[in-house]
Amino acid sequence: LEPLAAVRPFAFEMRRERLDWRLLHAVDVDRVMRETNIDLLERATETIAFGDIEAEDTCNFSERNFLKLFRLAQLMVEYLLH
Repeated sequence: LEPLAAVRPFAFEMRRERLDWRLLHAVDVDRVMRETNIDLLERATETIAFGDIEAEDTCNFSERNFLKLFRLAQLMVEYLLH
């Protein structure tokens, strides 16, 4: 075990990745909720956590896409709080 002084403190990372819209479109949020499908939720976690939404093409900024991103983010936070 490393001494506590050697443990690096938490820091947020820069967002450098593109959102994987193909992956996000394949996720059925209602199914994730209905089946408590944590595997499917975890597959989408990295792209939402590290995706740079400010670098995205505006053609991806539909209300439907934002709603899906928000609902998935809510489920991720709920799972983390469990």
